[in-house]
Amino acid sequence: MEAKVSYLQYLKISAKFIEPCSCSERQKVHTYCLTASIIREEKIYCAKCGDAFNLFIKQERVCSGKLISLIFKYCLFLGTMLVCAALFLIIDAYLKCLNAEQEPELAQATIQKLQKERDENIFNWSIVPDYTADFSITRSVRWTDMFHIVLIQIILMSWCFYYQFTRALMARKKLIYVEVRGRN
Repeated sequence: MEAKVSYLQYLKISAKFIEPCSCSERQKVHTYCLTASIIREEKIYCAKCGDAFNLFIKQERVCSGKLISLIFKYCLFLGTMLVCAALFLIIDAYLKCLNAEQEPELAQATIQKLQKERDENIFNWSIVPDYTADFSITRSVRWTDMFHIVLIQIILMSWCFYYQFTRALMARKKLIYVEVRGRN
């Protein structure tokens, strides 16, 4: 019985009595009952006299909470990815500092090589980390490398969000309101 009456929740409820057609046999009818009958039988005309019923039909698209949860989910995911990237850079710098303590000559050669690269490339505006000193988040981590990671993440996340957003937008439920009106 549930499946048969599920359409009743989308009917526009009106407590009016109307004259839906020109039948002399059919007196005034309750709007809600006639509308439910029309939807159930899928006939928009009177079976006795052949007159078409005066139907009021209105369609709406409902935006569910799925779209809002999608935006929240992607923002949370992007924030998590940024934190993971920052942790990756911090752990990388910490391990390089530990290795520099064990091999200071190699660390000094690496620092000189990085300074040379920075000076020769006009597009390289990053700092050269000091791996020979004690670990410090400000001096040992190359935060400018985060720019590349963030840029790639934003591009990928934007595409994923756009795809999911358009999918959620197209899959919105349609509500169709149907009501039979009197012929007057």
